[in-house]
Amino acid sequence: MSPRTLPSRSSTAPSSDSDPILTPETPSPAPATSTSTPAPPSSRLPDAKPPSSPSPARRAPHPKLRLEIRDLSHQGAALFLRSVNPATILSPAVASIYRLLYSSSSSSSSSSSSSSAAVPAPPTRSVTLILRSMGGVAYTTSTDLDRDHKEIHFSLDYIANIRPRDRVAHEIEGVLTHELVHCYQYDGTRLRYNDSNDFSDQDDQGDDDDNNNSSGNPNDDARDARCPGGLIEGIADWIRLRCDLGPHWHRDEKQSARRAKSWDRGYESTAFFLDHLESRFGHGTVARINGRLRVSGYHEDRFWPALLGESIEELWEEYCCAGEPDDNNGDGCDKGKK
Repeated sequence: MSPRTLPSRSSTAPSSDSDPILTPETPSPAPATSTSTPAPPSSRLPDAKPPSSPSPARRAPHPKLRLEIRDLSHQGAALFLRSVNPATILSPAVASIYRLLYSSSSSSSSSSSSSSAAVPAPPTRSVTLILRSMGGVAYTTSTDLDRDHKEIHFSLDYIANIRPRDRVAHEIEGVLTHELVHCYQYDGTRLRYNDSNDFSDQDDQGDDDDNNNSSGNPNDDARDARCPGGLIEGIADWIRLRCDLGPHWHRDEKQSARRAKSWDRGYESTAFFLDHLESRFGHGTVARINGRLRVSGYHEDRFWPALLGESIEELWEEYCCAGEPDDNNGDGCDKGKK
């Protein structure tokens, strides 16, 4: 499932329920006449400033959601419309993304740093879902008009070929949730430049420019701070995993992920690794990873030790050694062995 759009950055005003109730002020008494005796100066110290009440929890954004079907006669279009109501998928998905990456509870942890906690979400103002015939599965991009307006392109050909048919609705919801994450996540490049590189999945689109920019563009430095594409995809699939939208990702895939050569292979492999970090370091760990990408960019030798106290190699080795082999034939790993 692909993409490469960068997310957006949005926050929402607190609900009216949390707004203070304003009462009319009582009129000030008329000033004393010139013949009145002034009151003696008070020797009392001024009252300490009352502690400010905690700020109300931020609410999930509500972007404008649009649907565009470019070929109503396509079998995939009919199957999509028969299987799901996109409005009942997209709005709850945005709320889930916000809850897992941006709510105050998701960014609080005993090991969290103030620099990566409670960052604002990118202000995505609209998301247009475009169903069209194309190769691959899906990808997310920004519109030409404004990077705060996103487009999710979803393949009608892929939808038409989802099997078994009783899994169509669940798979559509999983793909769309994954793609929506790309509208609301950070990749490290917005630290110094208000620029988002569009997400388009390498597997789906055959266009991987994540770490290849030698154009001399002033944004080169920002691209140097961009995290690996596998981490972007892994966070998106971690959200999908946490929303229980990856039922076909079985334990075999989880064990295979542990045997992978690289932590940033992406998708469910990296999602399982991130889920392990979430369990090991506490609720909100993945949210803090996302938040630190906005605050500090991505420089691998510093990023992970500053956030979790260990290098990515140490974290990955520990994850691989924490495997759950089905038997005792040495399918786990020995400490110290790569």
